[in-house]
This record gives sequence, C-alpha cells and structure tokens, in this order.
Amino acid sequence: MLRRSSVTRSSPTREMGQPVATAVIPFTSADTLLDRALQSVLAIDEIDEILLVDDGRGTSNPLDLRSDRAKVIKNSGVQGALGARLWGMANASSDLIVFLDSDDEAIPHGIQKLLNLLRTSPELILGYGNIQLGQRVKEMYPT
Repeated sequence: MLRRSSVTRSSPTREMGQPVATAVIPFTSADTLLDRALQSVLAIDEIDEILLVDDGRGTSNPLDLRSDRAKVIKNSGVQGALGARLWGMANASSDLIVFLDSDDEAIPHGIQKLLNLLRTSPELILGYGNIQLGQRVKEMYPT
C-alpha cells in the first residue's frame, strides 16, 4: 500500500467526495481466483474504488462485477503485472493505493490498520504487511 504523492498533505476523505483508497488488481484471462480477490476487497468499506487492470497482453476475462465500486480498465502501457500496477495507479482517483495480486485475498483488518496509519501519519508514503497462509497452502507446501 502506498501514498501516490511523496509530498506531505492530507489524505482524501469521503467528505471531500474522493475515494478513501483505491485497490489495484492486475489480471490475465487465466486468473481463476480473480473473483475471490475482488470479493475480499469489496468487503473493505474504506476501499471506495477497485481497478481491475487487464495486463495488456490481449487477454480478456468476463467478470460479473456486481458492484459500482469496481471497474475493468485495459492497460495500454507497459505490459505484464508491473505495467498493469503502474497503469492502475495512474488511473486511480485516490492518493492511497492498495495493491493486490489476482490470486490473493485481502485481509480486512490488516488493510484497515494500514489505511488508518497512512491516514493519520501524512509523512508516511508506504505501508506493508505480512501474509497469512491458508490451510490449503499449508497442505500443499508442508514445512
């Protein structure tokens, strides 16, 4: 998660009519877990805008968005996941950006803590957190 501007300033708020945070999720047509990633972000009230970014490789993924908070945009710049993240960031309406891979699931309390930290500490420009491995992943990769 990051703040787009390195210049210290107040973060957007709902009162200003801007999204509190924008989630950027790059995807390809082969992403079978994209809907799970989308649903996990939709569960977080502080994320007002969700940009699902086609990675620019000419793929398409028919999505039933079921939310006016989410939209699909096509990357017309650098292709691949990095290019899609940069394109999503450039098209975001908020200064607070949450990055999520299409095969990940957002953990609401973790995202909320990071957003609160960035909102209350305008000198910070970046926040990150740990991942949690689900039981299925632990079974696939035992230690």
